[in-house]
Amino acid sequence: MKRHLLTLGILATTFCVDAQPPEVPHARDLVVKAIFDGERPRPQTVAQPVVPYRRVNAIGRYGHEVTTDDGATWSVIAGSNWQVYRTWDVNDAIVIFPVNSSWMWGAKYKLYNTHKRNEVYANLTVGPIIAGPCTNENVYLDYANMQLTLQDGQGNQTLWYIDADDTSEYYKWLPNEAVIVGSNEKMELQTKSKCGYVLINVARNKYVRADLAAY
Repeated sequence: MKRHLLTLGILATTFCVDAQPPEVPHARDLVVKAIFDGERPRPQTVAQPVVPYRRVNAIGRYGHEVTTDDGATWSVIAGSNWQVYRTWDVNDAIVIFPVNSSWMWGAKYKLYNTHKRNEVYANLTVGPIIAGPCTNENVYLDYANMQLTLQDGQGNQTLWYIDADDTSEYYKWLPNEAVIVGSNEKMELQTKSKCGYVLINVARNKYVRADLAAY
């Protein structure tokens, strides 16, 4: 079963921009040219935020790992894993939040269990299953308008508006990378954004803030 890879010191992707000689066109520029060859409708309204749930698919020994229904594996920070081991169950709904505080034991994300009403801090260690039914991939990147189209393994598509302050990060994204949808609700003070969501690029293990477009 193939998984999307995370960047661990080396960019785990075919489009390794840093490895290209200066005279070779930037991979993103080639993507932009391909994108702008056609026209696509661009809705102008933002959907009311909904909670982006993921389901617990498996719990590792003593709660040190949690696997979600898209196949992603999260390493739970020691000290909070006891809550997972003692109280969490398979099929519990969890919501993924970003963590920007350096004192959270080095964790980049918070997993909130909506059934048990508790949370743990964790890091993403294994990406989702490639082409899995619950795996989202970026299939259309509109850099000029800061829009992104995601498609899951069942062919369902969603359109997203990327926060303008995340332009530099978004410009580094490339097609067919896996994206995990997290929540930015009540996180405005930490993330400095009123967007309702965060979109986590698995290959880069970084996120952009975004709103879901309404058709």
